[in-house]
This record gives sequence, C-alpha cells and structure tokens, in this order.
Amino acid sequence: MVTHLDTIASPTYLILARFRCGLAWVERDPADCHWDETIRDIARGEWRDVVAVVELDLAHGSCRDMTGIALARAAEVKEAA
Repeated sequence: MVTHLDTIASPTYLILARFRCGLAWVERDPADCHWDETIRDIARGEWRDVVAVVELDLAHGSCRDMTGIALARAAEVKEAA
C-alpha cells in the first residue's frame, strides 16, 4: 500500500525553537527535513534558539533526540564556512 508518508524522507528531522511568543515546532517543507538540510539551516541561523532536534524514522517506527549532535555539527559547518 502506498501512502503520502512514502514520499517523506526517512529519517525526518523536526526542529523545536524558541521564539518571542514561546516555543514552537518549525514549519518546514517535508522534502527539506533530511539531515543535511537540517544542519545547513541551523548553521545559517534560520532559527536563533534551537531547543530540540528530533529524528523521526517512519520506516522503523522510532524517534530519538538528536539535539546535541545536530547543534555540534551545525557549529562545525558554520566554523568551516
């Protein structure tokens, strides 16, 4: 059976960021929710205060906190630029 979820990159990365109005999940194009784009967006400063990066692996039915790894990798990318 084919569903719309079959077109979403797996794993997918969700971003929780702090805004003036409080915490919110960042709205992103599902096609851009893969690891490399997530890291580039964080490194470019798309969101000032990233609170959490959550990896969803729909193919395996799992999720995990990737915040520390993602922020460290984004810092490396920003430094190299």
